[in-house]
Amino acid sequence: MSDESITGYAIQLTHLALQMLATVKDRREQEKLRDRIEQLKIEPEKQGKALVDNLWR
Repeated sequence: MSDESITGYAIQLTHLALQMLATVKDRREQEKLRDRIEQLKIEPEKQGKALVDNLWR
């Protein structure tokens, strides 16, 4: 199955996130960030740790 056949999610960055990304000057770091953001387009719920406050459970 090719990447073109997979329906992905749209990634929307906040204004603050865009400002912060603009301050990254190292090209390698920019590429790493870009690649990671692109990875989130496919099954983002299965990536990383949930942003949940477990104190109330």
